[in-house]
Amino acid sequence: MAVLAGPESDEKDEAGVELGSWSREWGLVVSADGPANLAALVDGDYRFVSRDDSSGLARSFDAALESLADERGEAFDEVVAAVDGYDLTTKATESPARKVAAGAADAGLGLRATAEKLGLDFVSLGAERVRVRANPDRTAKGSVRRLATLLETPTDVADLPGYTSESG
Repeated sequence: MAVLAGPESDEKDEAGVELGSWSREWGLVVSADGPANLAALVDGDYRFVSRDDSSGLARSFDAALESLADERGEAFDEVVAAVDGYDLTTKATESPARKVAAGAADAGLGLRATAEKLGLDFVSLGAERVRVRANPDRTAKGSVRRLATLLETPTDVADLPGYTSESG
C-alpha cells in the first residue's frame, strides 16, 4: 500500500493499482489574529508550526513558498528564513492546528476539515490530490478488496469540509 499526496503525487509513476483518490483543501489553520495569507505569514511576526517534510502537506507548502519567492524575485531560502517556526514540525496531520488551538502558534499547516473541526480560521492555499495505491500482486487479498470497496464510495471523505471525492 502507498498513500501519495503533494505536488508531485500525480507525477510519480508508481507501480500499482489505484484504489481510490480524492482532493483536499490545504492551507494555514490560523488563530483569530493570525496571518490573512501566505505573504502575511512570511512578512509578519507570526509563530508557525509545520508538518514534517515527508508529508504531502509540507511539500505543497514548500511549493507555495517557492512560488511566492519567484513572484518576489527572492531566493527560496530567504523566504523560508522569514517564517518563524518553519523548522518546527510535527508528525500528525492535526498537530499543527492543535498547537494553534492551544495558543502555542499563530498559524499551522493543515486542512480545512481540521480547522473547522477545531473551530479555527482557515486560509486556503490550494487543493492537493491524495491517491491510495496497492501492489498488483496483493489486490486479490481480502483486506485490500475491502479497502478498495470502501474507497469506491467514500461518502465519509466527500462529507468532510474541503474534500472532493474522485473515486467511484
